[in-house]
Amino acid sequence: QLSATDMVIGLIKGGMSESEIALRVGITQPTVHRIKTGSGTSYDKGKKIEALYMAAIDASSCIHSDQRASA
Repeated sequence: QLSATDMVIGLIKGGMSESEIALRVGITQPTVHRIKTGSGTSYDKGKKIEALYMAAIDASSCIHSDQRASA
């Protein structure tokens, strides 16, 4: 089970900025930064980050599948 911190770091490694994460989740960029650096967050914010993270993984796996299929 990944923490909100792990998911934020994963999204950033995947190319999203803190500002983009904030916009998509509906929180402020400083809140994203605090989560990234290990501060806890509310259940609701954590679930929103999880939803974004899962959507990003799904999108990434679709892109990789398309690339393999066209190779």
